[in-house]
Amino acid sequence: GIEKEYSNGKLQREIPYSHNLVNGTMKTYNDDGTLADSTQFSNGKRNGTEAQFYENGWVSCQIRYNSDTVVSTKYYNEQGQPLSEPQ
Repeated sequence: GIEKEYSNGKLQREIPYSHNLVNGTMKTYNDDGTLADSTQFSNGKRNGTEAQFYENGWVSCQIRYNSDTVVSTKYYNEQGQPLSEPQ
């Protein structure tokens, strides 16, 4: 099932569980209800993509995971354009 966490009556987080482990896409929301973060889980570990969002809805950062290990990270400006990779 999906556990929902609220703060001051507003949905803050949705956490999907299966067999007592986080499985699926966990979502975190800003106070205004817009999506702040979306992270894919498999058997309790980050597996797949985590996307963090600007308040305007554009992706600010994408992190790829394989079994809780960061595989790659990409950053974007507030218009959704990729930023140069950190040196």
